Amino acid sequence: MADGREQLSLQGHNAWIWSVAFSPDGEWLASSSADHTVKLWDVETGACRQTLQGHEIWVWEVAVSADGQYVASSGTDQTVKLWDVKTGDCLKTFKGHTNLVLALAFSPD
Repeated sequence: MADGREQLSLQGHNAWIWSVAFSPDGEWLASSSADHTVKLWDVETGACRQTLQGHEIWVWEVAVSADGQYVASSGTDQTVKLWDVKTGDCLKTFKGHTNLVLALAFSPD
């Protein structure tokens, strides 16, 4: 950040990237994409740690919990999904929205 130069270019999504969110410790980040996936990236190496799949259409937004154990994702499939960062498992799918879900946030606690 000090000199404003690019440090890494993360390659792996095959469609538009809509959002990114850093983990609380800054060691990894999550990205959402029109390729229907969420990817978890190692910030130091640029390697993709995991690809989370389960949305039927574009994944619009990602958020990371305050403890860094969970990622939430939302998309144009009108769902919000809660993911376990360690296992990559989808723990819960929240349904009921009648349109795409454009924003997410975790409660601080």
